[in-house]
Amino acid sequence: MSGLNFNTKQEDTQLEKKTGHNRMGTASFKSSEMLQSLETSNPSQIRTTPINLLDGTMWAVRYCYETDKIRHAMIRLKNTHGLQHDGAYSLFAVHDGLISGELMPIEDEMLLKDELQQWTGEQQRNDFLFDGGGKVRSKNLLIRRRVYFRESPETREAVLAENMQSMAHTMAFIDASYTFRRGWYHQNREQLIEAAALLYNALHIHTKSEKFDTDMCVSEIIPHVCLTSTPDAIEELLNDVHSRWKAGINKITGLQSEQVFCHKLSTWNPWYGSIVFPVSDTANPLIFKYLAATQDGIYVLTRDKTNYIGAIAIDKFTAWSEVAGWEKDNIDNTIAINVVTNSNSESKNTGKSNEVDVWSYKVKAGNMVCIIDQFIEYSHGPLCTVSERE
Repeated sequence: MSGLNFNTKQEDTQLEKKTGHNRMGTASFKSSEMLQSLETSNPSQIRTTPINLLDGTMWAVRYCYETDKIRHAMIRLKNTHGLQHDGAYSLFAVHDGLISGELMPIEDEMLLKDELQQWTGEQQRNDFLFDGGGKVRSKNLLIRRRVYFRESPETREAVLAENMQSMAHTMAFIDASYTFRRGWYHQNREQLIEAAALLYNALHIHTKSEKFDTDMCVSEIIPHVCLTSTPDAIEELLNDVHSRWKAGINKITGLQSEQVFCHKLSTWNPWYGSIVFPVSDTANPLIFKYLAATQDGIYVLTRDKTNYIGAIAIDKFTAWSEVAGWEKDNIDNTIAINVVTNSNSESKNTGKSNEVDVWSYKVKAGNMVCIIDQFIEYSHGPLCTVSERE
């Protein structure tokens, strides 16, 4: 059983490496100057591999084939793109697409070549980042935010960005846009319209056109779950987004649009910034839900199917203080969360022992590894807050 009382020295050391606000290079890390020198003397030792972002953008990282670890790749990306704090971000391996595949965490201490050597040539050639490749399996390296703490230096760096070149802001906006388009951030129609209008302005502003582009709104803005209704309902939604955009959002800058978009979503959704995982109820596998670990606790979300906007709603929530532990079953691919249903004071008054409710969900194997990592990290809390650092 894994839970809140698992503190061993080794696990604490691994946790500290993950939650530090800046990764540190090891003795084998080579600076950019050393890479350039090595490229001249032994060019076969310098390789380049693509790194994906959640919006489909692709970055490239140059690395030393024999010695660079995952942590070194993260440091190189941080230095190249001007990130001050990289501790909340990680590289993941996406198996068979983000939509229906698996998200596998990659340990910082793993050699990059060892991860890539596990991929067949076919897997590396198939670029199915979102939808997967059907019968053709695919893998992609993805950089994204791993954990979100409201008062962390990583969050503060993104919020206080002064321009759109800030990697922290870019990562936050891309993460928020992706999660919004998956339909995990609107809890009612009003939120859907306002967020869509802000996201539309952030993207449309680059076209230099004053005309409202409905095709762009459908293909790049509106969550897919909202596009399965009748043509009349979709047209009505587009008209409302258009009206909200013209009511003043079209007057603000691109950076302001992106920042307000992220701020609104963070205000509406207590699971903002967290990775959301599709799961199904163990008792009824046909009932699909979504699980998100946060700094406050664990949220289980459900989709409202009574109307076409498919709003997201909270099905269950438990604070970390009420989580007695968790168990995983690698054979059935299930995770069981043990939740205390009566407080300690209640137990003392009645003389009864704590009652435990078990939340049990089926989840894809790779995602389960990621979820357990999230539970461990979030339940320990941030390494330190901004105020503690200052």
